[in-house]
Amino acid sequence: MVYEWCIESGFTIYASKSAAVLFTKKRKPGTVKLFFANETISLVKEYQYSGVMLRGRFISLTHTACSRQMSEKIKYFSVY
Repeated sequence: MVYEWCIESGFTIYASKSAAVLFTKKRKPGTVKLFFANETISLVKEYQYSGVMLRGRFISLTHTACSRQMSEKIKYFSVY
């Protein structure tokens, strides 16, 4: 369904450059395999998108840690 829409609309999606995050509260989620146009989409535990860290276990600690790390870099950066 998404594949057909992409073709009709002129969009190109590269499964090799794509990643998916499974959002769940389960400790051990089942095996999930995702495909797009007969290519496998990799399943990752966390992904950073537009400066926001997305984690599958609904924990904001990683995003907070990444935000703090970026702010420390900016704090010591100066433009001459």
